[in-house]
Amino acid sequence: MPCYDGDMILEQSLQHEKDARDTSADTPEAKPTTKDVFRDPKNESRFAKMLTHEGPEGQELARIMAAPKEAKPGDLQRIETMRAQFAERINGANTIAQEISIDTIDNFIGAHPDLQNVINAVGKQGAVDMIHKWLPEIAADDPARFAEIQSNFQAIVAYREKNPVIKQFKKLCEENNVQLDVDEFARVMQNPDKSERAHELRSLVRSEMGVFRKTISAISRITTVGMWSPVKATAADFEGMKKKIEKGKAELSQRKQELGKTLGMMFDENDDVREALFLEMQGMKAEPKPILGLKEARSRISSEADALSAWDKEKKSAAYQALPDNAAKQKHLDDWQQKNVDHAKGEDKGGGIWGAIASALIDSLFNTPATKAKFAL
Repeated sequence: MPCYDGDMILEQSLQHEKDARDTSADTPEAKPTTKDVFRDPKNESRFAKMLTHEGPEGQELARIMAAPKEAKPGDLQRIETMRAQFAERINGANTIAQEISIDTIDNFIGAHPDLQNVINAVGKQGAVDMIHKWLPEIAADDPARFAEIQSNFQAIVAYREKNPVIKQFKKLCEENNVQLDVDEFARVMQNPDKSERAHELRSLVRSEMGVFRKTISAISRITTVGMWSPVKATAADFEGMKKKIEKGKAELSQRKQELGKTLGMMFDENDDVREALFLEMQGMKAEPKPILGLKEARSRISSEADALSAWDKEKKSAAYQALPDNAAKQKHLDDWQQKNVDHAKGEDKGGGIWGAIASALIDSLFNTPATKAKFAL
């Protein structure tokens, strides 16, 4: 019979739990969580707008979230699938927005006039601010347009990652212990004067490397041919990169201009963004339109008992008591019920999918045969 040491077993068990916790800590938490979405009014509104474009599945999930007691096994996975899709779009919109700043927006203009028109209307900073503000809204509420914008952005990313010229340049720098930014290098190499290029490269390498000894070595490698025999890379090596990099930058520029074109069209063709632009031109800030929140929509959904109690109270009102006949009373009931349906819809707060679900539930309460007869005159 093996002999078990109780303390040892306990120690091993505690270590196993610790390892499990450590492993769990390494697993990244999804962001935003569904709870995060509903804590943030902007994201809740965006999520609701996204659901309206998801057909019957979006409508069904909205109904479940408005009436959680109707949730069934498997619905949690359906909600998670929608949350992941929402997170991908919003995070993707924010990533694209980070690409565009007051310093880079000129790179996206190209020959298409729309983006330039926006800049002429509100200035570079105004255009950048509006792109940052409205891209997440487009991601949620105009999925076809956002798909085109995202496709153009992904073409930029893919080209950067796969461009062999940039990889060759980085490899040449690594082999020779030189730290140079490819965009800065390409800018310097546009100078037709070789001596001026050498001078600029000296300054560039010095700022990149910060170590004088390495700077001397790097400068020799870049600007001198044959001075240091052990050096693998010479000025000719880097000069040979010039045309390749310029060609690569031209292709990258074309991809950026395609993205700029779709962004410009967003301002011209999306109703909400176009309206916001015209208000911005007049010095007024236009925010994305809010919609009725889920929490308030749920508060507007009456139970059968509450609705019947409210109707009994209404029947005691002076206005109802003064009605001459049943036909007038029936019209009063119909109008009262419609008023409740409209209130649940939440048009006073922007409406939206939660209001639509709430109003549908109230309408069903009034018109289902089992309950309709209970609202007596």
